[in-house]
Amino acid sequence: FTVVTDASQGGTSLNDGELELMVNRRVLVDDHKGVVEHLNETMCGCNGKEDDVCRCAGLVVRGTHQLIFDSSARGVNAAQQFRPSLFFTSDSDIRSDPWSAVQAALPPNVHLLTTTANYADKRGGRVLVRLQHMYGVDEHPELSKPATVKLNELFDSAKVGKFQEATEMTLTGNNLIEDKFTYKWNLEDESLAAGPKTARVAYDATTTEV
Repeated sequence: FTVVTDASQGGTSLNDGELELMVNRRVLVDDHKGVVEHLNETMCGCNGKEDDVCRCAGLVVRGTHQLIFDSSARGVNAAQQFRPSLFFTSDSDIRSDPWSAVQAALPPNVHLLTTTANYADKRGGRVLVRLQHMYGVDEHPELSKPATVKLNELFDSAKVGKFQEATEMTLTGNNLIEDKFTYKWNLEDESLAAGPKTARVAYDATTTEV
């Protein structure tokens, strides 16, 4: 049994057969749990201000919860398969010819998060390509394993050019991978620590491990 949310939420089971998820928390006074202020969010974007502009209804939070009655491994697999995006317009004069710079399928556990050419003119024409591994360590017996992506086979060089060189960075794109900082947690049970990491494939401009 798996519950898939569309945002990070706190959850608990206070009684057998019950599951409680906190979609949003609203308190009119400071509850002394660390925020040091009341959380009175409203539909007009104010947090408890007492003026005519801020006198509106409390914030309405909507979301979806998918209930998957299957093994945990297959439930996680189903959760990672993103829904398609649907777009609607009243404009009849729209381009209907499909266009994509991606010419090959990604591994089933890899997601092409974004590609952007922001500030390319100031960075020698470089673009940022973010490939995301969708599974955590030991989250799935097979899909949690590292995956290999060949960039020049993934993208159509006739449309976007060919990769000549690349620099491996963290998913956020603001740190080199070798400069990534990882917290070292003190565990009472060291057996809970992550197991040995898989040896990384040598990085070059055409092949990367995610």
